[in-house]
Amino acid sequence: MTPPAVTRIRRLLALLILLGASRHPAFSEFRQILVCDEHLLLLSADELRLTCIDLKGEKIWENTYQSPITVYPWDRRVALMQFEKEVSLVDPATGDEKRLCHVQGDHEIIHYERQSQTLYSTDLRLSHRHFRMLSNRNGERLWESPDIDSFLLAADGLLVALGGDRELQSDGHYELLKRSLAAYDPKSGQRAWSVPVGGEGWTLPVVHLSAHLVVLDGDSRLLCLRAKDGEVAGKIESDAAAAARVPALAVQGDQVAYATVQADATGEAASSATLHFCSVPDLREASVLKLPAGGLTGFSFHQKLVLARHRDRMTCADRDGGRKLWEKGPAAWSEPAGGKIYFSDFQDGKTRVVCVEVASGKEQVIYTETVEE
Repeated sequence: MTPPAVTRIRRLLALLILLGASRHPAFSEFRQILVCDEHLLLLSADELRLTCIDLKGEKIWENTYQSPITVYPWDRRVALMQFEKEVSLVDPATGDEKRLCHVQGDHEIIHYERQSQTLYSTDLRLSHRHFRMLSNRNGERLWESPDIDSFLLAADGLLVALGGDRELQSDGHYELLKRSLAAYDPKSGQRAWSVPVGGEGWTLPVVHLSAHLVVLDGDSRLLCLRAKDGEVAGKIESDAAAAARVPALAVQGDQVAYATVQADATGEAASSATLHFCSVPDLREASVLKLPAGGLTGFSFHQKLVLARHRDRMTCADRDGGRKLWEKGPAAWSEPAGGKIYFSDFQDGKTRVVCVEVASGKEQVIYTETVEE
């Protein structure tokens, strides 16, 4: 799922590309890759073109648009797309668009979280706040709230979201202060519970496991909350200056994992990070795993492997010993599917789509486009 704040940044980048940056190689790879049934949907850097190829790289169809579009995976066979005010379901086999609904305002944008089948909309303008819960059957508005800034996940029949006070700063940007994590009834919008959280920003790392929520609260606290009422069931405190936590959490089996990067005496981050695996709800540490650090921004698990996202690359390591199996450069990545993962980059004047076998790192270029200067 793409957080609303990230969507705002992407739209700003798309505007810059429209003003001429798209001729630069750094903006020539596809921005997004969606695996949809036996097809890949490729969103161009300027968000004005949606291309569909099969898993062998043959182009099936291509649609172009006059203004940026937003695309989400709807299910394994269909994608959700917003173009201006129209929201449609796209058939990857044909490119046909079936209208689902339309949004009310010029700045309203649709979001969809596939795992919980949650359809909602927000306002792109930080000076305006609304969260509208929508029916995923026809897009009809079910309820709205002025207190929700970012939807995070669904857990035990509740919607979990981040809220707070939006304050305009002297440099003209907004900050979210006095943040709180809250749960809402998905049918009525009634708030079930609320817990104050620290940190800053428009999203909050949180995962759901065994009727509990594990929350990375700022840099120095890991909380385990009961999903039904928000009561604290476990907690870890740490010295944030000595061990800065990477803003990400992941679940493997019946454990939750978080990462720390130890700083040296000069304040520089070390070359390795430590993954901590904890039981739920007590957050008792069960094991640790060393990984390359170097700008680590997040991680996930695929079978017995760890996929680590860095600012400038993706690495894959063995879950048992942390041995690095492969590393790939900066690119837009898909989610793993069928033991493979796909990325797009720019090389030798061409935009490429590359298929990588997750277990071995073996790669194959399946699709290319020549970028005109």
